[in-house]
Amino acid sequence: MIKQTSMSKGVAQSEFDYIAFGFGLDLVTPSNQCVPGSLRDVKNYEVNINGGYTGIDGYERFNGKPSPSDAVYYRLDVTFSAVVEDGQTITDITNAGTNTGVVIEVVTDATQPYLIVTRVVGTLGHSTNTNTIQVGGVTKATTNNAMVSGGAATSALDAEYASIAADQYRPDILVVPGEGDILGVWMFNDIVYAWRNTGVSSKAAMYKSSAGGWVLVSLGRSLAYTSGGTTEIEPGDTITGITSGATAVVTNISLDSGTWAGGDAAGTIYFMTQTASFQSENIKTSPSGQEATVGGNSVVYEALAGGRFEFDTYNFGGSTGTVKVYGADGVNLGFEFDGTTFTPIPTGMASDMPSHVQAHKRHLFFSFGGSCQHSGIGTPLNWSPYFGAAELAVGDTITGFKVQPGSEQGGSMAIISRNRINMLYGSNAGAVGAAGAWELVQYREEVGAFAYSIQEFGQTMMMDDRGITTLDSTYDFGNFGHSVVSKLVQPFINTRKTSVTASSIAREKSQYRVFFNDATSLYITTDNKDVMGIMKNEFTNVVKCVCSLEDSSGNEVMYFGSDNGYVYQMDKGRSFDGAEISRSFTTHFDNSKSPRIEKSYLDGSFEISGAGYAQFNFRYELGYNQVTIPQPAGRDVSVAFSSAAWDTMVWDNFVWDGSVLSPSNIDLSGSGENISMIFSSSSNYYAPLTFSGAQLRQVLRKQLRS
Repeated sequence: MIKQTSMSKGVAQSEFDYIAFGFGLDLVTPSNQCVPGSLRDVKNYEVNINGGYTGIDGYERFNGKPSPSDAVYYRLDVTFSAVVEDGQTITDITNAGTNTGVVIEVVTDATQPYLIVTRVVGTLGHSTNTNTIQVGGVTKATTNNAMVSGGAATSALDAEYASIAADQYRPDILVVPGEGDILGVWMFNDIVYAWRNTGVSSKAAMYKSSAGGWVLVSLGRSLAYTSGGTTEIEPGDTITGITSGATAVVTNISLDSGTWAGGDAAGTIYFMTQTASFQSENIKTSPSGQEATVGGNSVVYEALAGGRFEFDTYNFGGSTGTVKVYGADGVNLGFEFDGTTFTPIPTGMASDMPSHVQAHKRHLFFSFGGSCQHSGIGTPLNWSPYFGAAELAVGDTITGFKVQPGSEQGGSMAIISRNRINMLYGSNAGAVGAAGAWELVQYREEVGAFAYSIQEFGQTMMMDDRGITTLDSTYDFGNFGHSVVSKLVQPFINTRKTSVTASSIAREKSQYRVFFNDATSLYITTDNKDVMGIMKNEFTNVVKCVCSLEDSSGNEVMYFGSDNGYVYQMDKGRSFDGAEISRSFTTHFDNSKSPRIEKSYLDGSFEISGAGYAQFNFRYELGYNQVTIPQPAGRDVSVAFSSAAWDTMVWDNFVWDGSVLSPSNIDLSGSGENISMIFSSSSNYYAPLTFSGAQLRQVLRKQLRS
């Protein structure tokens, strides 16, 4: 806060105080001790990495079809011969009767009447000719010229029409087939994948996004075998039914009992497709000889329902074409997926249902309760100790893994449990003391994390019983720093700490986000590992799972799955899937460093920036909003502007001119020892605004009695 004082002969002293916004929500510090510009309440704002408070972006449903917020609309000038109504489909019959559009606004009272249309196929109207417009085969109008993209009379109408156009496309995007929550969502090679229970026989299925919507992904087939021969069947082998002649290329194989050397191996063979049908017969991998016996044809591999998926993308091969996705859900076998081939990964565990997954130092790690298991080096499908697979017991239920910053050679991995954190150093399961051998070091006994709350972006952030914590690695052996960063919002956390559903990072905004089962969330903005501020937000839909990744163009994209079966793209559009976004923030009462001094507030100004049409409401409260102090009445006001062409607008004494608004005066009235400012808006088409700060001018009146 910057204070300036002005004096002139015979004029009462006045002070100018500049209050910078950007310190976030503070629910615990007494108001008279809070940092000026911090907040006592907030909804759907975030701390901007460049300073100030910015309204959060919206989200919209996703399945691979065009995004609703990318919809365009057109103005079509016409002469009406009959009534045209909103929602009707018009046809330009002059253009071969194949060019159509959906009407979203009819304007008849203008000098030049026109239609606003979207979902246009072809071209409507003509630059020189008069075309006939019909609805349901009945002529309704003639065109006066060709359609024009946009063409709204005002920036407000432009934003509103864009929103209505989006509503026309939104029903095209459907839920992931099935029932219940989205169980997991991930992006691989620019395609979004989602898991959901099928509702049939307690199974789950994976779907992928496409231009036509969600498409079921085959998980391949499985074939039980017994009486294994002395030649081990391996991934990549082609098996052949000696009697049927059916063939299949093996993607993976489990050994559930016996040994190949002993001739009594038994387990399951996995593959994607087959030729012909296997029967009760012997199978072979060579021109002659029996390798195993099967009891019938293979069956479609199906995942069991009810899991919660985690994913990790990693390249064990080293070339651009060997990047693959690895997953676990706590109910099924872990898996590998390359966009085409789905490969279950049996580990040999008696209860082979890993919950968490992480690739590290060319090993694939799975968690099984308090046990950490990893594959052989460079072989994520091989879990034989002979090839370097091993187990690390940590003594508490593992809730996640997180690789720490550092090189592939020098970085460590945090193995995080519910009430314990261990650090894994080294690179392999060699003999103790050997070069590169694993070393498991207990970091903290009393600190852990809830599952699905752990994220890494320069530092590890997570949530445990105490709140949101950080784990800072300095790359020195065993030298980590730990701190609680959410003390200022602890009352909010105390009621939700056991209801974490998901977490993510927003790299471009330098944010850690954690979501709860009541549709609320906390956004924490950091700067070089320092917390700039924490903000409370509330969606219309519950976030059950989320991913934040970069697409092939380097753009950050975020998707979340909800409890209604939809997948949504986060930080997209200006609505919550068509619903209004209610945004507000309320500053702590500021006394201008003069507590117990009554002030008469004269005027103020704000620094605001934005992109696109928006409105906001402003009001203020005086003297802790005590009923004994007359509160200003009728100060709920709004202003609208556009970043494309900032017209000079005057609202009372509030002058707007420029894409970044310089301080401009607004009259204030009333007296009190302090002031709290409240900014709010609610709309499904307003662009987010950034409020950087406020300057207030007041006159000191008198000392208040205790």
